[in-house]
Parts: sequence; C-alpha cells; structure tokens
Amino acid sequence: MKKQPLCVAVAIISFASIGCSDPTPEAAVESFFEATKAGNEDKAKKHVTENMLASWDQDYESNQQLHENHEVTMKVIDTAEISDDTARVKVEWAYSDEGGSGTSIITFRVRKTDGNWLVDEAGVSFLDEFPEAEKDSQGKTPYDYAERYYTAINEEDFPTLRKLHADSYAEHVIRNAPGGEKDKSDDERFAYGMNQRMHKSKDLIPRPDASGFLRNNAEGVFSVAYKLIPTDEYARKREREILERHGVKTPFDEINTALSFKMVDGVWKITNKFGM
Repeated sequence: MKKQPLCVAVAIISFASIGCSDPTPEAAVESFFEATKAGNEDKAKKHVTENMLASWDQDYESNQQLHENHEVTMKVIDTAEISDDTARVKVEWAYSDEGGSGTSIITFRVRKTDGNWLVDEAGVSFLDEFPEAEKDSQGKTPYDYAERYYTAINEEDFPTLRKLHADSYAEHVIRNAPGGEKDKSDDERFAYGMNQRMHKSKDLIPRPDASGFLRNNAEGVFSVAYKLIPTDEYARKREREILERHGVKTPFDEINTALSFKMVDGVWKITNKFGM
C-alpha cells in the first residue's frame, strides 16, 4: 500500500555530509531535492550538513518511497534569514499519481558551512506561524535570537548566551549561583547558572498560542514558546537527576519552554516575563 505523501514528506530528509557548492539557501534545497528525486544518494549527501547523519538510512528510504510512488515537483515559496549562517526555506511540493494530485508545504532549515549553504533539517516551523514581532535596530526579531539561544545551548556557548541576555538578567543568574561558586569569576558563575536551567534539544515544536505580548508579561516583554524535545543523552541525564533528588522515576521526553525578550537600547534581549 502506498504511503500518504504528506506523512512521508514531513518525515523526510535530514541528512549529512559536506560537499557541493550552493551559494544561496534556496539553491541548497533545490539541489538536494533534485538529487533525491534522481535517486543519486551520493550527490544528495553533498548538499546536507552533518547534523542528521544518524538518521540518513531511514530518512533517505522514506524519501525514495515518496518519489517512487508519486511524480513530485517543488517550488520555493518564501525564505527567512535567521542569522548570517542560518535560514529557513518554505517550499511547496506538488505530487500526482493515478489516484489524483495534491500539495504539501515543507520548511527546510539550512546552514552555511565553509561558505556553502547545506540542508540541515526538514519539517521545521516557518516564522509566520508565530505572532508578528517588531524588528530591532539590528533587523532581528525575538525569533531570530531564540534560534541563536537554542543553538548556543546545544553547543554550551556561554559567551554567546551571555551576550543574548539583558545585563540585568545576566546579573540575576550570576547572583543566584550557589554559595560554593561565589569565589569564581562572573563568567564562570553565569555558566554554572545556565547549566542549571538549560535544556539541550533535538527538536523545537512551535507554540504560537503561548507566544507574543502575553497578558501575564510585563509591558513590552515578548515571549517565544516551544515544546522542547530533549536530546536522548540529555533526557537520560535529567531522568537520573530527578531520580536522585526526588526518588521518582519520571520520563523526560518533552518540556514546554519559553524565552522572554525586552528591547534594551534598541536590541531584543533575553529577560524574564517580569522584564528583569
């Protein structure tokens, strides 16, 4: 029995290896699509990052089933630049077979590596699913900085995390470091404080209904909310910590999370919902 195109499409494609030259985000997605459509696995691998290497076999098989069962074409609908080296490309897939035709909307995350744009993940959210946010003096919105924040969390890039925070809120994190950390530098105490509250993620599912200028936020505070799916390694670590601290064995498969932002000197900065 044939798989439904939309189900297959959403599951498709996050692959890995570095190779071909794609000068734009759109070119990376188009090159990747054409290679997979042609069944050229080696060429497809050259248009993607190393991020999803572990899922290559499963995802490539699903992708090939889609092309084997349907005639598929693709066109780019929109592109959102998240940062200098990250973008999201929304495409429409039109598919047809003897049973009829239809379309699916898919968004790819692409990243620039060594000057080339490569496909990093498929089936992510596009920014227009969230409430609209004003751009700051850098041309960025809270969504742009949220993307940087979660990337920095996964990479344990504490200098970037501190720059993303409002000074007043970073000082709050530093002040609340445990007593045993008081003799260390502010940077070390900030890193320790962040380690206590951060969650490493393998997926972020948008929660538009919990985003925006919320009623419980201080005036001018904008929230960006996700359902966070932790990495397997991080989930097991948190489960062990919960068991040790509370004697309870609880699965740590997902968590609702949100970042709050306020404008500081014309730039969106991370704060809490009270605008600290």
